[in-house]
Amino acid sequence: MSWFKTFFVTWGLLVTSSQAKHIKGIQIKNRGPERLWVEMTDEEGFYLPSGQLASIVVEDRWMGKIRAHPEECGKSSCDHPYTEAVLKFQGEENEDRYYVSIIEGFNRPIKIQPTSHDHVCKPALCHANINHHCPRVHQSTDSEGHVVACRSTPDLFQKLCPLAVTSEMDIASGSFGCRSNTYLILIG
Repeated sequence: MSWFKTFFVTWGLLVTSSQAKHIKGIQIKNRGPERLWVEMTDEEGFYLPSGQLASIVVEDRWMGKIRAHPEECGKSSCDHPYTEAVLKFQGEENEDRYYVSIIEGFNRPIKIQPTSHDHVCKPALCHANINHHCPRVHQSTDSEGHVVACRSTPDLFQKLCPLAVTSEMDIASGSFGCRSNTYLILIG
């Protein structure tokens, strides 16, 4: 191959590789007993059976929310508040930012666990089932009268889930930072 061809092939590879998208992985596991409908910013919603794991690949500058509700809500949104996993990849100083939000309310426990072995990467979570402690006036119930969600009660939420964000003012101080290629979202 002539030096001329070698130059353009090499140049083409450099241009192509410099334009390649970097990716991150998000794994979502349903730890609850029921099948869930999972919604994600800029992605198609999907059903996730009990005990199953879904793997999603997104661009490394993706930001959005992940939430889940019971199967019977399906693709239509139920009129209940949601616990949300909030992720912002490539945030400050190329560090990803993430938190569990119960600002609007709670419907099920969620944990965000970076898979990095870096000791600074901490989980964000709300592991308590707030529905069991929700005051009657804040309860959202299904057609059979079961409590399926709890509308915002910041004092109770902060007491039961101190590692979750309970108000807009807490986002900066309540979010976590990490550099990880994959994040595991445990629901239920």
